[in-house]
Amino acid sequence: MLWAQGCISVVYRDGECEELPDYSPTATEDCLHPVTIAKVIACYLYQITELPDWQDTPAHAWCRRLSEAVESSLPASALPPVHDVDDSAVPAYQRGTVYERSPWTVSSNEEIPLADDRA
Repeated sequence: MLWAQGCISVVYRDGECEELPDYSPTATEDCLHPVTIAKVIACYLYQITELPDWQDTPAHAWCRRLSEAVESSLPASALPPVHDVDDSAVPAYQRGTVYERSPWTVSSNEEIPLADDRA
């Protein structure tokens, strides 16, 4: 569902459709850092906003539920809004080291900080 929605968004933006590449997700038994998961979700949501009705898609609803689950696992001190470099308000965890070290796009599970990463 997520892969398909991302492809639909790209086709909508670019106006052309080449054959979609095969995608085989890689599973991991590692416990991924919740802040990294939040950043990957933000990246994905940014990419699917090409569609005018993106907020009504099952992919958006799934990402919203996952975001809520991730944020509920974070300490309360990570959630209050703080000012970002452009003076917009962002959750405090977005100003932390793990968020900054987490990739915007992920090409390998090895790039993702694990849950026990305190840095």
